[in-house]
Amino acid sequence: MVVADASPLIVLSRIRRLELLRLLYHEVRIGPRVRREVVEQGTPVDPEGSRRIAEAIIDGWIQEAEPTALSGSRVEKLIRESGLGGGEAEALALAESHGLTVIVDDKAARIVADRLGLRYLGTIGVVLEAFVQAHLEFAELEVVVRDVTAILWLSPEVIAEVLSKARELR
Repeated sequence: MVVADASPLIVLSRIRRLELLRLLYHEVRIGPRVRREVVEQGTPVDPEGSRRIAEAIIDGWIQEAEPTALSGSRVEKLIRESGLGGGEAEALALAESHGLTVIVDDKAARIVADRLGLRYLGTIGVVLEAFVQAHLEFAELEVVVRDVTAILWLSPEVIAEVLSKARELR
C-alpha cells in the first residue's frame, strides 16, 4: 500500500496506465483533497481520466482515507510552514501517519518528504518499478516514458537515468 498525490494519478490515468499502481501496490490511499482534485475538479479537464480514477475508487483499490484530527492539523501545519498545496500536504501527512511510501512529483513536496524521513518516489519511479517487476517490457517502458514526458516535465538526465537503469536490468 502507498499514498498518492494527485499528479501521479492524473498522469498515469491520462496515459491509460493507472493499473500499474494496482499491480505494484495493490492499494493506494488518497485523502479527500486529492480525491476532489482528481475526480471533481479533474472532470472538466480530463473526463476520461477522472472517470478511470473514480472507477478505481469504486472498485476499492484506490481508497479515500479520512485524515484524523491529528493528521488534519499536520496538513495545515505543512501548508503553513512549507507553502505546499493542500493535496501535497495531505498526501505527506497521510504517509507520515501510516508509515507508508508517498508517490509525489512536486519538487517542493519531495524536499519536505525527505525532511520528514518519508520514502517517496515519483510517477517515473512507479514506471521504472513496473518494469523491474516485469509489468512492462522494455519497449513498453520506452513508450510509457515518452507518454509521461508529454504530460509531466522531466529533466533529460532523469529520463536518461531511468532508461539506463532499465537497460542494465534487461
